[in-house]
Amino acid sequence: MTGRVAMAVAALQVGVGAAEVLRVAARGDILATFPAAAYVRLDSGVICLTGPAVDAGPVHVRCRELPAAVPGEPVDRHGAQLVAQGWTLDLQAPTYRATLPPVADLHAGATLLLDAVADLPPASLLTGDVPAVWPDHAGVLARGDLGIAAAVLGGRGSGLTPAGDDVLAGLLLIAAAFGVASPAEREHAAAQARTNDIAASFLRWAARGQCIAPVHDLLATAAAGDRAATRRAAARLRAIGASSGADLAYGLALGLRHLPRLGAP
Repeated sequence: MTGRVAMAVAALQVGVGAAEVLRVAARGDILATFPAAAYVRLDSGVICLTGPAVDAGPVHVRCRELPAAVPGEPVDRHGAQLVAQGWTLDLQAPTYRATLPPVADLHAGATLLLDAVADLPPASLLTGDVPAVWPDHAGVLARGDLGIAAAVLGGRGSGLTPAGDDVLAGLLLIAAAFGVASPAEREHAAAQARTNDIAASFLRWAARGQCIAPVHDLLATAAAGDRAATRRAAARLRAIGASSGADLAYGLALGLRHLPRLGAP
């Protein structure tokens, strides 16, 4: 890529999913830009560039400042840099990898988490217990059939990450936390969602037990038995996006209520 570089930016943190995408030399372009983020589509996958105020996530590259990216702009990964026409991003930064609490602690804190989530407004797409969209969901989830869940929820609704995908991400994360199905089976299920590339990248990592930091904070506080902190974490999650946080929380609740507790006491 030629041309004078006008802006040099440094990464603060690289999500584990973004690190995997950036491990190999790849070309791509800017898929979409927003005030707080820019999505990059490379040959090896999709990553999200954010400013420092955005929470950590598996496909996020948090930067000291958001590069001046333009939709359609070509981008190359060269060595330890992401290079565009008007900026370069130094990718040498710590890796963000979330952890899940022990299964026994999650099981003990499940009621606390459900109580905190119950205070949130309903998910934007799915209200009640999804009877209209998915009348037989309880039986399907009790069997651990995540593929049907992905087929029903994937891509449903509007938005950058459709509401159904946010619900599915929460469901997949609980499945990962409780060991429902194997990692390969969960990833296969995530791949059944008919959705856009951005949402698909988040779903793949949710199936691996990785989500945005506020979701992991909510699980951790519930597992620790801290009621006040759990309610604060739930409120913080709800504040994300127009409805994404509430939809994620709804997916967590669906999983806690209906997925089999494999390995749980």
